[in-house]
Amino acid sequence: MGRFRTYQRSENKYHNHIITIDKIRFASKGEAQRYIELRDMKKSGEIIDFELQPVFELQPRFTKDNVKHREIRYLADFRVTYPDGHQVIEDVKGKGGYTTPEFKLKFKLFEYKFPDLKLEIVQRSGKGMELFDGSCDREIVLK
Repeated sequence: MGRFRTYQRSENKYHNHIITIDKIRFASKGEAQRYIELRDMKKSGEIIDFELQPVFELQPRFTKDNVKHREIRYLADFRVTYPDGHQVIEDVKGKGGYTTPEFKLKFKLFEYKFPDLKLEIVQRSGKGMELFDGSCDREIVLK
């Protein structure tokens, strides 16, 4: 199992700490813990593979009235591939499960643009990690 290394830095609004495991920097302890779980699941054969920080284009860039608009992208935490071939996209949230208005909008755009992929919210709790399906999650309300 990898070692946690926490970097001292000024307090940020989400109260997360950058963690390094296997020479990979994670934005939070929750992401680092989930990486360790996925790494171990891959070793045991429970999953085929996983990808860190996959990018999904939710809307392409475009020009309207000579004004250029950038694309809208969603950067997930993990893409997990299971032995039966199906994939799940995971986004790790902290204990409170706080989601920004931007994440809520991107969640809806993701669900619309990628109906065949499942986006799960993995929430840290005092007992480890819990998986939530955003559509029925009682703690994280995605209106």
